[in-house]
Amino acid sequence: EIFTCKQKGCGKIFTNQDEFKTHEALEELKIRF
Repeated sequence: EIFTCKQKGCGKIFTNQDEFKTHEALEELKIRF
């Protein structure tokens, strides 16, 4: 299964759901702060 980051200006593709979730969480933190 492929997971694509939907954050603006990203679009990175992950095949590992854990890595994807970690990445999305980090991107959300970047946006907030």
